[in-house]
Amino acid sequence: MNNIDVTEAIRSPEVTGAVSPVSAHPGVRKAMVKRQREIARKGSVIAEGRDTTSVVFPDADIKVYLDASLQERARRRLIDFSRQGIDSTLDEQMKLLADRDEHDSSRANSPLKRTRDSITIDTTNLNIEEQVDRIITLVKAQFKKL
Repeated sequence: MNNIDVTEAIRSPEVTGAVSPVSAHPGVRKAMVKRQREIARKGSVIAEGRDTTSVVFPDADIKVYLDASLQERARRRLIDFSRQGIDSTLDEQMKLLADRDEHDSSRANSPLKRTRDSITIDTTNLNIEEQVDRIITLVKAQFKKL
């Protein structure tokens, strides 16, 4: 953001805890969707988000729904927090993630949902390189069809 690496900052417990409540506001969603679509009009994009394939880019060429078990997602979150020197537990992270999933799936505006035309990749037992390889393979296969 403005030439500053905010990777760790956006994954802090404070930001993570605020994401669902803030993103549930219709005005925030409307502004974000508008901005994301403006960016996409400038060229090809790879986008990530809980309503990316259903609301933001419903006509995307390729839609991938990354999934993983709750326990694995919590384990990954613990690793991220550990790197930042933040203490937590697996149980705490599992509860927080389950609560966020429930909140995001049941909100009226831009809920988290898997679209029928999304390709699901279960990343539970995949490392990041394997996840990227699977997505690249999908992209290459899709563009051979075009």
